[in-house]
Amino acid sequence: MNFNEMVYNKSSLKYLVIIAMIGILLLLFSNLFSNEQVKVDNNSTEDNFIVDKMSYEEELGRRLEEILQCVKGLGSVEVELMIEEGFEYEYVYNVSNNNKITNEDDNNGGTRIIEEIQSQKDIVVLKDNSGNENPLIRIERKPVITGVIVVAEGAENSEIKYEISRSISNYLNLPIHKINVFPYER
Repeated sequence: MNFNEMVYNKSSLKYLVIIAMIGILLLLFSNLFSNEQVKVDNNSTEDNFIVDKMSYEEELGRRLEEILQCVKGLGSVEVELMIEEGFEYEYVYNVSNNNKITNEDDNNGGTRIIEEIQSQKDIVVLKDNSGNENPLIRIERKPVITGVIVVAEGAENSEIKYEISRSISNYLNLPIHKINVFPYER
């Protein structure tokens, strides 16, 4: 390898290290600006942990109610969402593997090969300015909505009832047969 190739390889390596560091910083900063509280189930042996779904379900239901109450011909509206699971996260892990191979010869001319494999997997945790530790999230999956019930004043009109169902179907990307709309009655 001549001098020019060595200089080129060192500068390429330097740029790769800089790009990797920028990527890591972007990951760190995106997680620091997230206000979401993460609850980890330490008893789980899977890579995925399920987080409480209530706040997401309530917030989405509240937003739907606000939107529907603005529709002409509708009065009071109540929305109930059925959700299959909570948020699911896949976390980033530090994985270290150690392989040790030992060859032993005995006095009779025999050979024995011993292979030891050790693996350790630790979740990557970030500490924010206030000292709270949160795991580094690789993938976030939102809860799966399985159905919606809407009770609304004005839903006696079949045209309005259809428009409500169609709007919710488009908004939540949910098949229309999983949406039930009923007239409001006290």
